[in-house]
Amino acid sequence: MTNGHIRNIRKYCDICEVFDSHDTEDCPQQASSGPSSASGLQQQEPGHTYNSIGRHEVRPYCTQCEQFGHELANCTENETF
Repeated sequence: MTNGHIRNIRKYCDICEVFDSHDTEDCPQQASSGPSSASGLQQQEPGHTYNSIGRHEVRPYCTQCEQFGHELANCTENETF
């Protein structure tokens, strides 16, 4: 209570560092499969990003041009740094 006024407590997520979306206890990042609807599609929560690639899936990465999508043996970049 401040100056006789009652303050509402704002929701805050320590994991996502966002206000007013959800509490830390209700964070969709804690769920193993992420938030999903009855149809199985992910619902976008404000302040969160979702990728089509799974968290444990290994993506090819080129150390020469520093881009995902191909490996060094398949790189078309000619310059080295």
